[in-house]
Amino acid sequence: MGLLVSTCRGDLRSSLQLYFVDRQLSRTAFTSADAPEPMICVRGKSTGSLRMGTFQWTEGVTAFCELALRSALWQSGCREEDPPLLEGGPGTPAASLDYALGKPPLWISDLCGVCADGSPRLKRHIHRMNPERRRAGNAVLHFRRQFLVDCRIEIYVDGVQLGRTGIQSLLRNLIGETDAPLPSLFRDQEEHRWLHSVYRSELSRAIGRTDALSPTGNRTLLRHFLKDCEGVGLSEGGERLVRLLEARPSGRHRVGVGDYHRPLQRAFDGRSLSVAIPITLVPAMMMCQRLADRCGLRLEIDYRFHHAIELVHSILGGSCEALPDAIALGCAPAALFLEQLTALDYEPLMLLPNLAHRVLRRREVDSLNAASADMMLVMSERSTSLMYFEHLSKSGALPGRRLSLVHGDQDQIFDALAHRQVDQAIAFFPDYCFNARYNDCVYVDEPGNVSEKEVILFVRRSERLGPHAFQALECGLRVYWLAFREYACEAESALTRWTSDPAYLHTLTRLSGLSIHPRSSFSSSA
Repeated sequence: MGLLVSTCRGDLRSSLQLYFVDRQLSRTAFTSADAPEPMICVRGKSTGSLRMGTFQWTEGVTAFCELALRSALWQSGCREEDPPLLEGGPGTPAASLDYALGKPPLWISDLCGVCADGSPRLKRHIHRMNPERRRAGNAVLHFRRQFLVDCRIEIYVDGVQLGRTGIQSLLRNLIGETDAPLPSLFRDQEEHRWLHSVYRSELSRAIGRTDALSPTGNRTLLRHFLKDCEGVGLSEGGERLVRLLEARPSGRHRVGVGDYHRPLQRAFDGRSLSVAIPITLVPAMMMCQRLADRCGLRLEIDYRFHHAIELVHSILGGSCEALPDAIALGCAPAALFLEQLTALDYEPLMLLPNLAHRVLRRREVDSLNAASADMMLVMSERSTSLMYFEHLSKSGALPGRRLSLVHGDQDQIFDALAHRQVDQAIAFFPDYCFNARYNDCVYVDEPGNVSEKEVILFVRRSERLGPHAFQALECGLRVYWLAFREYACEAESALTRWTSDPAYLHTLTRLSGLSIHPRSSFSSSA
């Protein structure tokens, strides 16, 4: 694992690279404008080379690493706040680093070299309050603000740059903190394994059956999309979107061949990339996060939306604090978005893995009674749920004329089914899995049959993002789409990351309705 700390003003002037193995620092390299040859510092007592310094894994080194990681998190968050502090009394990391800076051992000089007067450079970058605890109180240290403003901090694991979540995980491992608790339901190992298994099935289904990576499959999906749009009165917006997507020549990027790391890194230049993805679009979310982790992007995924309709309404209503750089939308919201938001410089970039729906019915209700019962759909008359309902009605699978439609979000659907206010519903993934397992519901559609609706990724043009950045983003996403298909370890790593993330799981259980029902009411049967 490695941590790269670069100090630059306009162009790269100095860099400090820190490499970790098993949560411990193993090697550093420092370069600066006045030191063309990198200064190497390795863990150990001796290297046998006059050009290499050494350090040992001491409390002072550990404290330095902690301060660097906290500062990296500060850079990726709100810079109006003061830089992070390392503070503590005797025996704390703050006291250890303070002591090392006050009576500097050789590693303090070996890390970054010395100034013209012979003093270690590192002492100039770290400000100490109450140095060596000369007065009562704690030792307090922080990197100077100007150093952090001029410095770009990048975290790498096995040569791959981490985003904010990865930095937090590395910091927790370094200082021995435990992760935040999972929601009570998924603290149970059996339930957590079940969640992981259904996410694995969904990722496999979506990336394998969405044939958007071949030209023929891409055109077929776009024709399906256009037909669906005509069914809900969105033919003009749908036709325009199809024209724009068909006009994008992907070339070799269609199959994930081309340089995408450097163009993306140059385009965002250490700044964050904001992506709004409804919590129902699990494969798209995993692809974006994997690309960010592998490419070194500071990715901020906002998944706090029940569905794409809610996301579109939040943008149209001005409730978003800042417009995201990219958004993922199902087919009906995508056409609506294109019709109304072209003035905001969004454009469609590519198709993503399809969105999944299924039809649920309370187990106690037979098909005859359900024929004239209420059917609950996701809120809004322009939704992919409505498209699926219309398809089922036309095919005769559902007696549409005899059903009374009710609208609501996922948590409302779960609640209505639990309290027998409706008999059946059309739900997204993973909510149909939750209702089947915990709400005593059964699937109405055929075993293994899932409605698949197209998903489009939109990107927003800005002064810092041009067509080359978009082409690189498209290529990178296709790379990890294919990687999920070809390499089980890539898919498994993405699955483990999301099914073990407390913040994501807490949001998921709330948006799905699980958190408002007592654990004792859940059925234990699969």
